[in-house]
Amino acid sequence: VEGLERWPGERGLKINHVRVLDAKGKLTDRISSGAAFTLETGIRAEETGNFRFRLSILFMTPDGIGVTRNFSPYYEREVKDGDIIRLRLHIPHCQLTGGEYVFSCALFKHFDMVDSSTAVRYDLLSRAFRLRIDGRLGHDPGLFHQEGEWAAAQVAGSEVKLLQQAS
Repeated sequence: VEGLERWPGERGLKINHVRVLDAKGKLTDRISSGAAFTLETGIRAEETGNFRFRLSILFMTPDGIGVTRNFSPYYEREVKDGDIIRLRLHIPHCQLTGGEYVFSCALFKHFDMVDSSTAVRYDLLSRAFRLRIDGRLGHDPGLFHQEGEWAAAQVAGSEVKLLQQAS
């Protein structure tokens, strides 16, 4: 695990590995903006028991500005000491613009989206991973591409005429 900074948490489950996989399922540290990719996280049981958990992945700029965060649903599993649970987050279209990003991976026993002060954590690997995004444009000043649909109309008096896109 690269640049590992592990924060303390409750005993039971720990993040075992985090991998970035390209659209073909190959390990990578570089994705093209617009391309599909998958984040795979392995979770290792430290003891036998029944555990409820959810995973969070937070992307940031290298200087610590949060860009996007994904939470898994809650899962509950009966595991034996040493078992590995694999979670995958598939991103069908990377909307990050070109540049370097870091990301954290956190495993929670409890995380309330309204009041994060009540969070109970099993594990947190803070800003431990890097991902390079190859941009679509030579100059792309934003941090992500927001999806949207354009519509144009020409208004003449009380008549509105929709404009067609040029080909």
